[in-house]
Amino acid sequence: MNVQPLSCTILDTRFLLEAIPEETASGLSLLLQGFRELAPNSHQFLRQVQVSVTATPSPGPDHSEWTPNSPWVMELRGPGEWTVRIPLPGSFPDPREVELALIRQAMELSGDILVLHAAALAREEESVLVVGESGAGKTTLSLLLRTRGWTLLSDDLAPFHIDDSRLLPFPRALHVDGEYPPEAVHGLFHPSRDFPPDYAPFPVPTDPPLVLAGAADLPKCLLYLTPRADRGPGHEVGERGHGRGVNHPAESEIHPLPGAEVAQILHRSVIRSRSLEVDRALPFLIELGKGMRGFRVGGGSPGATLQNALKALDLVPRHQGRSSSGVLPTHDLF
Repeated sequence: MNVQPLSCTILDTRFLLEAIPEETASGLSLLLQGFRELAPNSHQFLRQVQVSVTATPSPGPDHSEWTPNSPWVMELRGPGEWTVRIPLPGSFPDPREVELALIRQAMELSGDILVLHAAALAREEESVLVVGESGAGKTTLSLLLRTRGWTLLSDDLAPFHIDDSRLLPFPRALHVDGEYPPEAVHGLFHPSRDFPPDYAPFPVPTDPPLVLAGAADLPKCLLYLTPRADRGPGHEVGERGHGRGVNHPAESEIHPLPGAEVAQILHRSVIRSRSLEVDRALPFLIELGKGMRGFRVGGGSPGATLQNALKALDLVPRHQGRSSSGVLPTHDLF
């Protein structure tokens, strides 16, 4: 059974989900909530795509037999005769798989947008990027900074318009996939019983509303999270990933990065897509890296890593001498 159509704007594409199974649509509506709650009339989308999710016939005597294990396919239809069919795994379409497929297609269609695997936050006229592997603590740190007056633009994917260097919000549902202890996210991460496990609504601000204009300035700081004890040059790694060299105390796990390494980290963080031209992306990344101060941040525990990230952010000068991020003793956090 299908439900009323859903709609959302992801990057420059407006998706109209016209034929979605009811069981899938309910969860998908929650996962896309942030993309549906952006301030109205804040952005002119460039294209519109119709989406349907249907089961295809399983092979049978007449090639039209429907079974509970019939494969499901998401079909997207755009301007002209543009059509894409994406097989979905499992015996029934998982809302998370549909959401991910929509995001990937939005990236493929937006050739002038570069997307980094990073969290992005803004406060008045400054912004910051937080990079690291999945589970490094980007979401937890982002939520922690949000309690200190920062606006969360994204906790996982940070899109930039290459032409005018705008940093765009990307209000995807939050997902905590690391191994942080419960006390690390207590009071920060608010899962809902209606959402999939470890997911929560994106905190879209309403005053002022979150709009697609993004931050006023390009990011001035990059925090590269390495949640285990920092392993810079000369720090050997032993069995099970534990260092055999000097185990630096938590307060020393903040290492400034040269500009070339900042640019390399940004380049490694790019989410590849067929529509993104490398010749356009590289100059943008180089210029972005030139204007940023970067820090590799580690710690002996997840809590120490987050504490050191706050300290590193305090090393970056504020616009017109604005106040710091407000570092608390580690024991007050975790």
